[in-house]
Amino acid sequence: MSDGTLLSVLTLNCWGLSQFSNDRLGRIKAIGRLLAGPPVDPEHPEQEPRSQYDVVGLQEVWHHSDFLIIQELVQDVLPFAKHWTSGLFGSGLVVLSRYPIQSVSLNRFKLNGDPYWFLHGDWFDGKSCASCVIEHPVVGEIEVFNTHMHAAYDSIGTVDRYLGTRVSQAWEIARMLRTSKALGRHVLAMGDLNSSPSSLAIRLLKRYAGMTDSWDQLHPLPTEDLALLPTPAGLTPEQGQALLGITCDTPLNSWMDPKAAWINELTRDPIGERLDYMFYNQTPESFVCREVNVVFKEGVLGIGRHPQTEPKNVSDHFGVHAVFSIKAMKKGSSHYAAGSQDNSSARGPRNNPTDIAHNTYAAAAAAVSALAKRALPKPSTSATGSSGEPQRHPLDAETLELEELSDLFEQVEVTLAQHLVRAQSRAQTILVIVVPLLVSLAIGLLLGVSGPALWLADRRDDTQWRLFRWAIFGSGLGASFLTFAWVLLFVYGFFHGGETISAFVNVIQEVQVTSAYYRQKLALKADHKKDHVRLSMPRENPAGSGHAGPIRLK
Repeated sequence: MSDGTLLSVLTLNCWGLSQFSNDRLGRIKAIGRLLAGPPVDPEHPEQEPRSQYDVVGLQEVWHHSDFLIIQELVQDVLPFAKHWTSGLFGSGLVVLSRYPIQSVSLNRFKLNGDPYWFLHGDWFDGKSCASCVIEHPVVGEIEVFNTHMHAAYDSIGTVDRYLGTRVSQAWEIARMLRTSKALGRHVLAMGDLNSSPSSLAIRLLKRYAGMTDSWDQLHPLPTEDLALLPTPAGLTPEQGQALLGITCDTPLNSWMDPKAAWINELTRDPIGERLDYMFYNQTPESFVCREVNVVFKEGVLGIGRHPQTEPKNVSDHFGVHAVFSIKAMKKGSSHYAAGSQDNSSARGPRNNPTDIAHNTYAAAAAAVSALAKRALPKPSTSATGSSGEPQRHPLDAETLELEELSDLFEQVEVTLAQHLVRAQSRAQTILVIVVPLLVSLAIGLLLGVSGPALWLADRRDDTQWRLFRWAIFGSGLGASFLTFAWVLLFVYGFFHGGETISAFVNVIQEVQVTSAYYRQKLALKADHKKDHVRLSMPRENPAGSGHAGPIRLK
């Protein structure tokens, strides 16, 4: 693709929690200043303020007042802004744009966690996917999706109770992305997805939605086989960041206690996680990623307990900054309509590893290559030919794509079904607890009704009677608490439990319908291939026919 218009895009989780984050207001102001860019030189007032970003997606801006602070700081360079509210405390999603915003929408996820774990907060926040259509003066409509998926509160290697929720959320996002692509728009999808690069959620966005991960596109792993491994062992935090694009829970962040840095339980490396992503619908003719980097890694002054002497990071996440070369999309081109292919297989221009973080990428790549050679199992003789090369079946690209999608949908369906069973079991357990509570409540209420008359009876000298009156009073008080507990559990088990079960069932049925469609396409293609092979085979000659042509009746 020849050079087009450059589009600079940033995504950042701002860590805008009011009670569980450090110096929120100081960091919010610092984020606004960084987004606004350097101030205008007083000696050259004719110069216009200029931010290095054209589109910005922010997450965890829970307070509208924080949004107003950022909006005021960037209004000269990013004049178009939208902050979405959802749930009890808001979605935390913000989009800032240099170009006019044509329309906006918010899709609240069907599955949003569990109110029982109230300290997690995801259910109360109403996790969502926001979108806005930006009118670019050169390339036309660009639809920007910004999301913050449910967090994973369980350590790596343990049961992930919210895996089904995130897979369901990714399914919803993928369907929205496909719809946007079908309208012929350039599509950007960014945010804190709380998922590892090899997770089902990310694979849905890449394979089913046909989106390209900008980091993987320009920072490919040094060996394809490494994708089969967990996070590589033996990496330093610097190597992990340069090679894997780690943005969160890293000891390189000033807000992270090095002793409490996130440790991969499979490899024991305190290198952090990659949770923040920038996806786009790559088209070689009109939409290519030219550069992508992890940003906001350096601390700034003016934050924390020692604002003048101790630089601090603006968030507990680092940002992801990507620069795209973009042109107006031509109608009728092969990439105009939505497709299910993973565009990451069509590699665009790659950054030279020596230009990334002063050889850190190259050092990390060399280290990972050596680790992969030791960690990968040697192919068995049954899986290899006489030359030692893996045996490959001659499948065309479309058949391979259909098989991969069918396998992916099967994994998604199994995962969702497992979490559906857990939701059903939990709802049933809660309702079982409600029944004895209801019996206790009835007894307490009966005693409570007779309590006032007994309490007013004049038997001051009867000690046993006084104790009995206090017992009646306690029963009435206990009945009040039981009433509260019963109503709470009944609402939780019956209403929330039923809603969760219905949501899982609906998503599973959606996946089943789509999976059946692709399986049917695969079967039809296989039948067509068999017919083609059968028709192309020469017919056998009858004994003594003496010729190789078809039999002709006389």
